[in-house]
Amino acid sequence: MGTDGNVWEATLLCGGVVGDLLLFRRRNRDFGFGPYVEVLTAGFWDARFGGGASLLVPISESYPLVLSVGAFDHELRAASLGGTLFWGVRSYNFDNPYNWTVGVYASAYRDLDSRGDTLVSVGVELDAFFLAAPFLLAFGALR
Repeated sequence: MGTDGNVWEATLLCGGVVGDLLLFRRRNRDFGFGPYVEVLTAGFWDARFGGGASLLVPISESYPLVLSVGAFDHELRAASLGGTLFWGVRSYNFDNPYNWTVGVYASAYRDLDSRGDTLVSVGVELDAFFLAAPFLLAFGALR
């Protein structure tokens, strides 16, 4: 709840960068576990950064669930706890440690200070590869 008693204070555009390392997988049907780091913003004024642990649950070969929980610093003034649930395409790459991902997520973060601000977000997670691909293709065509 907000300081004025409202449950919903504002709707803002959220954006962030997430990196994770999921270990213990040898094929699509394996569970994965490992660390992740994240930097995000809500409305381009609210900054959070931190990390924690992720667990990949292979509910199907190409569409796993990934649950991530961690601790964050919120604008260098308040610690917060948060969690994200991701569902989408994330297959195992047999030739390279990198694999791309596309899916939907829901996340929540709660500040541990006296105000107890909460950030809830839902959206689409898009791998940076898809942002870079048009430029890589254009560069390759020019060569």
